[in-house]
Amino acid sequence: MLAGRLGPDELILPSDVHALIASLNGPSAHEGLNDEEADKKDEAQDIAFDAMEAETEAKARKLAKRALRLDPDCVDALVLMNDLDAPTRKARIEGLKKAVEAGERALGAKFIQKNKGHFWLLLETRPWMRALDRLASELKDAGLNLDAIGI
Repeated sequence: MLAGRLGPDELILPSDVHALIASLNGPSAHEGLNDEEADKKDEAQDIAFDAMEAETEAKARKLAKRALRLDPDCVDALVLMNDLDAPTRKARIEGLKKAVEAGERALGAKFIQKNKGHFWLLLETRPWMRALDRLASELKDAGLNLDAIGI
């Protein structure tokens, strides 16, 4: 099943499989949330996906704002709003830093530390990783190579 998502030269290592199983059986980023809070976060993410695929800027903005009302730390919605509103590279970088921080809050330090090295196997980490990737790209484009490498 996972092999279909990998490139032709990539292998699934036993450590990856063990990490995936452990993450599925272990604490999630939603641990400690009541059902209503977890449902709001999930709904916000679904709306953020719709916003990312919206055909117009107005529709994307409306959906992203709706996602953020449900979950102020919805990383994909924060990144999208940053894309729409940041007038300069410096503003884009600052907005992306805030999105990364929101992802860190949403996942929690304990979850991040426990799953370090296996984030791509965990769907709930992907918005945060997309924000990290965008931040690193913006930093590189701004000539801040060491900061980009640090990410």
